[in-house]
Amino acid sequence: MKNIFFRLWAAALALSMLIPLASCSDKNNPTVAKVGGAAVKLDEYRYFFLNYKRDADGGNEGYWTENPSEIPAIEALAEQALKNSRALEKLAKKYGVSLSAEEKEAVDADIESLILEQGGEEAFEAQLKESYLTKDVLRLLIIRSVLEPKLRDFMCSEMSNIIDSTDAALERDIPLNFIRVKHILIKTGALAAEMVRYTGEPVRTDEESYALIQKIYEEATAGADFSALVKEYNEDTAMNPDEGYYITHDEFLEAFDEAAFTLSEDEMSGIIKTPNGYHIIKRYPMEAEYINDYFEELRDKYKSRRYNEILTETAAGLKWEIKADPQTISMGYLLSWQPTPETDE
Repeated sequence: MKNIFFRLWAAALALSMLIPLASCSDKNNPTVAKVGGAAVKLDEYRYFFLNYKRDADGGNEGYWTENPSEIPAIEALAEQALKNSRALEKLAKKYGVSLSAEEKEAVDADIESLILEQGGEEAFEAQLKESYLTKDVLRLLIIRSVLEPKLRDFMCSEMSNIIDSTDAALERDIPLNFIRVKHILIKTGALAAEMVRYTGEPVRTDEESYALIQKIYEEATAGADFSALVKEYNEDTAMNPDEGYYITHDEFLEAFDEAAFTLSEDEMSGIIKTPNGYHIIKRYPMEAEYINDYFEELRDKYKSRRYNEILTETAAGLKWEIKADPQTISMGYLLSWQPTPETDE
């Protein structure tokens, strides 16, 4: 169950769909903002804000006492997520993409299955609470996980021709907008905490993680083979240490993306900090054999990038307006807020 909620949050980091919520009382769940003139309720704002907060602090509430200046960055992330969600809705409406009746029924069936899987309503509600979710917001995320790929596929289809994803278009794009990199990641925060489940090792502090990445950086600058350092130290288990990543713009976190695309071939970055931890990145020449073997995978990356570029442009045109008292959307209030279901009078 927890893994399902985590996957939904991971998807929502990019964007989420905004649909009016109905089952919490309006008094307890007021409109706190508007995006492009459409209402944002407290519970959906809370979901994004508190999950971004937890990504940043790893569950350490004392982090904000020492770093109060980082709270506006969490507010900005929540704002952008909600703008992206409204942009998704706007584009879907523009192009006539929606869920079928069968798909809507499947969403409701999925939620009922989750309740049974968790062992009943009480345990299900407890898991929602832990994830800063209400059932309404969970439903939105599941709907969005169905709608978003439908919209992207439509925009990339030959029928719509909104995004040209032919072989010729991709062959032109790869030399301009793709690079090959390897990196060494030393995890921090919540990601470092997760490692204890697999290794049994004590959780490192962020200071210890930084000391380790500094040691690795000194070895690399002293002439150690970077690929060997990757195999020895890298904590990103998704990366093939021999091939690295073939990436396009905005595929990774912003700080990583910016650092990677400023590198020349065979150039190494300094130490880069992202919410995942500390990175050292090196750019390598792309290989024609890899491009040929993984052409369809690169096409998917290309389509996702072009789709996200259109989504970002749409989101940028949406006005964000705060409609609530600042106290209502403060960190303390959002942590203490709980949904109150409507009752029949």
